[in-house]
Amino acid sequence: MAYTKKRVSETTIKRIYGFAIAKFKPSPFTLQALTEYCGYKSWDEFCNQQENDTVNHKSPENNSWGTLCSRTAKITKFTLQALKTRSGIPFELTIKRKFIQEHFDAFLQSGKPITLFTAQAGYGKTIGLCHLVDDLLKEKLGDNCSQDMVLFLGTQTITTISPHELNLGNWFLSLLGLQSNTNLIEVFEQENTLAGNFYLIIDGFDEYMFKQEQFFLFFNQLIDIISYYSKYSWFKVILTMRSSTWLNYRYLVEEKQHLWDKWFTGFMNDASKSTNFIPFETGEILDLTHKINPNIASNCLPSLELINKLSYPLFFQLYYQKNAQNFTIAETNHLTFYQIIASFVSNKVYRGANSMEKVLLLQTLVEMIDYQNNNFTVPKWKFSAYIKKYPGAYKELLINDVLKEENFSEYFQYKEQISLGNHTLLEYGISRKLYRLNDEKLDRKLLDEIEKTLGKSTIKVPVLKWMVFFIISSNTYEQLNYLKEVTLYPLEKLEVIIFTCQLLQKQLSETEDKEELKKYFQKIDQDETFSFFLSLQYITPEYEKALQTLLNFDLSNKNKILIYTTLSAISILNLNADKAEKYIKEINNFVYSDLEKFIVNPLNCLNTIFCYFKYGIVQKEALQSITHLCYDDYKLRKMRSAEYNSNEIIFKLALLTLKINNNIAKEVRFIDTVLKYFKPDDNKENSPLHIFFLGLNANNYLKKGNTKKALKIQNQLLKIQHADTSVYTPFMKIFFSFLTIRNSSHDKAGEVALMQTKSLIAYCNKMGFKVASVFTAIVYLNSLQAAKASKEDNLEIYNSTLKQIRVSGFRMESFFKSNIQSKIERLTTTAKM
Repeated sequence: MAYTKKRVSETTIKRIYGFAIAKFKPSPFTLQALTEYCGYKSWDEFCNQQENDTVNHKSPENNSWGTLCSRTAKITKFTLQALKTRSGIPFELTIKRKFIQEHFDAFLQSGKPITLFTAQAGYGKTIGLCHLVDDLLKEKLGDNCSQDMVLFLGTQTITTISPHELNLGNWFLSLLGLQSNTNLIEVFEQENTLAGNFYLIIDGFDEYMFKQEQFFLFFNQLIDIISYYSKYSWFKVILTMRSSTWLNYRYLVEEKQHLWDKWFTGFMNDASKSTNFIPFETGEILDLTHKINPNIASNCLPSLELINKLSYPLFFQLYYQKNAQNFTIAETNHLTFYQIIASFVSNKVYRGANSMEKVLLLQTLVEMIDYQNNNFTVPKWKFSAYIKKYPGAYKELLINDVLKEENFSEYFQYKEQISLGNHTLLEYGISRKLYRLNDEKLDRKLLDEIEKTLGKSTIKVPVLKWMVFFIISSNTYEQLNYLKEVTLYPLEKLEVIIFTCQLLQKQLSETEDKEELKKYFQKIDQDETFSFFLSLQYITPEYEKALQTLLNFDLSNKNKILIYTTLSAISILNLNADKAEKYIKEINNFVYSDLEKFIVNPLNCLNTIFCYFKYGIVQKEALQSITHLCYDDYKLRKMRSAEYNSNEIIFKLALLTLKINNNIAKEVRFIDTVLKYFKPDDNKENSPLHIFFLGLNANNYLKKGNTKKALKIQNQLLKIQHADTSVYTPFMKIFFSFLTIRNSSHDKAGEVALMQTKSLIAYCNKMGFKVASVFTAIVYLNSLQAAKASKEDNLEIYNSTLKQIRVSGFRMESFFKSNIQSKIERLTTTAKM
């Protein structure tokens, strides 16, 4: 303000337009400076002038539709600019959300006066709304030039209102330049034709932005405004708010049907019906990625787990901010993502004026959660004393969506809950607390505490993964030794192994000083800790990558052979002859003495399987050594339980080798021998190997025609098998399903057998078990049920199986025997009778 020779702050200007909170009245100096800037001598003169002005002094056209459109456009553009500037990702790089336009179109078609977009913080509501308002403004300027009036406001504008001096309705009128004794209806009635709608759009209408009684008052006043204008089809209100706000205050309209009928809530997608805003879909993530970095040519994606986390817009934004240069999600990994979450917590919790109070509040809340029963909320009344003690810190945690409040009260039951903002923060919070209380180290004591606190909780594995992250980030690798002592189901263990190896791979690629990490693996290479990472039952595409990571370390020849053996087995099971041959050549490079240290030479087994599938040749050496083992009592008794995992790989490989010979008696003898001598440390009958061998034995007796013996083993298997098969790895799930298919082919209805067969074939192909897919098809096509099926169904299964074998590099006749081939060909050329 050059000609007044007075200066006011930028924040003062923002307060005038409602983009900064005004907690106090402006100083006399500020008032005088602004008065002089507007051409008045003093503040008193300005006030007197305003009192003397009445609506009669204004010409009618000042309140015309066009004039109001011009006024609202200025406010709306200012709001848009302010909100776009605050976008975590530059606004021009963000995308429109298709579902928002669909929601808006459905709202207009409903004829209702108000709608809302509701979700917790970080879902991108503000950016989505900005795109919607942009489109409304473009329609006004387009060829079909609409006459819509759009008034777009941020909640910060409304917080400047003193509810004791002015109500919300009068304030809106004053913002439009109308007197309180006027209303929008009069403006509309002045126009001969009404060509547009009036849109009142408020972003972030949330309780935490106001004092509690103030928000309650404003919400009720908004309801009154809607009721007043609701009979006019041109009046439309659009709100965004957090789901917790909607959950806490929707009763104000929900309990009165005539009010509830006026609200279009869209398509709520959660149990509490408080969220209608959806996370990013995979296609939207790719669109965002290509818009941020147009140079990306492919549509490569990270793991499904990371895609699910990046679908939360806040986490995607945080990832972008950390990787703005050369942005790509294809290289997203767990280490980077966990670093982002740790950084988020650091910024929102550990920093600021109330950092200590925020930490104390979170620690207290985390201690109150009932993890054993998977109840991750705390009743607000239990936490109320701490809220009163640290009100500022508590409100800051709510604003930053570290915490959220939800009110599920109904009739005579009070149920107001507090919880962490999302599950990722919950997992981080409990793991950080347990790790810190144990002097930041993973040991037997901490494992006992995890088992005691979490038990079978759904967050047990996520907490362990955070522990691994803490360990690898601090280079205290010795703590990884305790992973082998954690009580986990097979699928949970696989998840921890894959996660750990992904972090190790990232550490190897980013850390300059890799000596500590390599020394650690040199140290554990010779003890049973390394066996934690090994088992054939873990076979998946992700596990293959995990094993390849382990090969980056200086391992003993024994462990290298075990890893290459597993990789060869994975390639054979996935019908990839070229890759299997490559890994077998790697094993060939080891000296004979290293291979003979195993209870059965793995190279002989692999060569036998490979040569049979590739050339139809049955090599006898491996088969003879397996037969001799069954009678070598001394060698069997020498097996150490500590080598359970490594021997488990060898024994499964040996059994698969025996199947080449198709001698059921030898298979049964080998299985009985292994079950007699080979047991894990805990001697449990429900170990995966024990279950695997029992199942195969039941299958062998069924093939021999000894149904009674097969059923006896089957019943024994059912007793020791976990009731929830979801705890098993894909390898074991496919095994169980294969046994079911074989039984179904004998005694189930044809439609059931066909459905089970198709389902298993699809799952096998997805998980990299194409050999199982082929044999599933052969078992079905060779069964009585296939003879009852349609020609089309049989052809579909047969043709897809032929294609898999032909592209594999293996020999067709190794899978389809001539007698079976002839039978199947007859089936596929004969229609269903």
